[in-house]
Amino acid sequence: MKTAAGMGEIEAIRRALRGREAGPGRRYAPELQRRIVRWAELRRDGGTSVEGLAAALGIRVDTLRRWLGSRSTRALIPVHVVSEPTQPLTLTLISPSGFRVEGLGVTQTAALLRELG
Repeated sequence: MKTAAGMGEIEAIRRALRGREAGPGRRYAPELQRRIVRWAELRRDGGTSVEGLAAALGIRVDTLRRWLGSRSTRALIPVHVVSEPTQPLTLTLISPSGFRVEGLGVTQTAALLRELG
């Protein structure tokens, strides 16, 4: 999500991070931490990794992970088990010399490899 507002927010957060006293054992202001978490959750929901978010902010990955907490759930989700694939599996075999065989099934491909080997 690279909107002008989103880019403005990260710049504002970066300025706030630069303005704080850093070092081991130094705590982040609670409001700054909440602001970072809100920003990071929106981007993580959009598919950005925690590592990428931490790098963009310039903070440690483990710190951001701790703030974001676990996203695991114990909720059950429905699963549909299929006994057979809906479409037959076909393979393409390309030899080192460049000839190509397409559309063979697994058994046919294995037989061809045995014959060629």
